[in-house]
Amino acid sequence: MPEYSLAAYTIRVRPRMSSKSSDNYLPLDNFDGSASDLAPFLYAFFNGLINTPYQHKDEGKYLIAETVRAEDRSIYTTVRSGSHGHQSTLRDVETHQDTYERQANEAELIPLRNLFVIPHNSLAGIFLTERVGVRGLKSSLDHILTRTFSARFPGFSVELSPLAPEAAVKASIEEGELKKIRLVRYGIPSDVADQYNLGAHEEELGIMELVLKPDRALAFPKQKVRDALNDNSLPALLEIRGLDYHDIKLEVKVGKSMRTLTVTQERPPRVTFPLPENKNIPSGRPTDGAVHEVAAEVVAELAKDLSIRESDYVGTEFFWTAEILARKLVIANDES
Repeated sequence: MPEYSLAAYTIRVRPRMSSKSSDNYLPLDNFDGSASDLAPFLYAFFNGLINTPYQHKDEGKYLIAETVRAEDRSIYTTVRSGSHGHQSTLRDVETHQDTYERQANEAELIPLRNLFVIPHNSLAGIFLTERVGVRGLKSSLDHILTRTFSARFPGFSVELSPLAPEAAVKASIEEGELKKIRLVRYGIPSDVADQYNLGAHEEELGIMELVLKPDRALAFPKQKVRDALNDNSLPALLEIRGLDYHDIKLEVKVGKSMRTLTVTQERPPRVTFPLPENKNIPSGRPTDGAVHEVAAEVVAELAKDLSIRESDYVGTEFFWTAEILARKLVIANDES
């Protein structure tokens, strides 16, 4: 059963020619001084993506929006994302029989739910996107979204950046209870693969996890994790019994909610927010209601770290005009 979670990003607008290392960000609801607003642009963009799918042939990416709706200054959208360009065989894992040969021009599309919060008079918004295991939407969406925005507003660029604020990381370690440690290795060691008669393809693409859980309702001590994050001694944290792991996922309970802090050697620590599985279906895919409930809690938490007031995105609508609604197909067609 795949793991479902929400990943968090900031969304900002800056002058196109400004350095990415600078903090030259602009108000999201008036970034050009003429009341141009990112919120109606996003609404129009995803409406266009419903009727005009986006395809990146070189990278084999395919996107199409299923739904989009606006509430106050929040935009909810479900986007189906997948890849194409290679053949594969679908197999029934219960009968061990092949059921379908997927062709190179066919894409397996996974529906991913997303939330954009674009506050009034703010330099930063919040983008939450669903992840299924290691599969997400950010990289594919980033490409078409940034290009379309720059085509519509040539002097400006939109920027999506991972959001793992210091406060969230600190709260996860200092305030939370460490309930589970998962050491993840991408690719299976050859001696383990040989022991279980795995082929080279399975060895390369497999994932190996070591899961550590305290007894019953207890929690792990956090001192070693805290020390490793403070002095960057991550190799020792990611190595056990002579085997190196790529990620360490710390499942932490903060108050009544759970969150996952992922630590790697290559990237800064990042926080994802687990979604409750739906036990009524085999895949465990969370319901829309469950996703929206967790998303609302996450937005409220992250908004504080970004100094965003609730009144800046709740009870405040963005401007609707006939021009915005008429433009919705043009935005997608320009860059798709």
